[in-house]
Amino acid sequence: MVVSMKGFLSTSLLCLCSCASVETRSHFEDIAAPICTPGVNLGETHVLLKTEWRSDQKEPVERAHMAKGVIRKVFQDFPCGRYVEEDTISNGAAETIIEITLREFGPELVFSVPVIWSSNTDVDATIMVTDVGSGRSRFSASERRRDGGAFAIKSLSDVPATFESLLIDWIGKDDGAQRS
Repeated sequence: MVVSMKGFLSTSLLCLCSCASVETRSHFEDIAAPICTPGVNLGETHVLLKTEWRSDQKEPVERAHMAKGVIRKVFQDFPCGRYVEEDTISNGAAETIIEITLREFGPELVFSVPVIWSSNTDVDATIMVTDVGSGRSRFSASERRRDGGAFAIKSLSDVPATFESLLIDWIGKDDGAQRS
């Protein structure tokens, strides 16, 4: 049986292109459960986005805008509270504050020798849920999630899906909540 070099390389590249992975490093600081468990009602909930970008962050305004869009989408169906948009909240109206801090929100491309590349979405975030009345922390966690792998092609437009998945995992869902 004779196999051509071109056929072998084509088959090898095809097999390698299907390599993808999700890498997560999580740290739950207070409660190691989702925010929304059965019976939890956080009332009117205000979600704040903060950023701690590195000094050479590309397009920080665009990335923050994309992240706010994901937050708005995910929290519209918040199963254990009533999401209040930032511009509609009145002083003292919120019962719960959710503060999300983003340190990384973008694609990551790595080249190595022999000609191998890896591309990931990279989201590094922290969440803190605070009861406004008591000042007590209800939930806090920190996670860095990378989605991709060898020979994957990921761009900035793929990052919101990784961030959305992270938020949904943190939130959880109550018995009747269904997410799309």
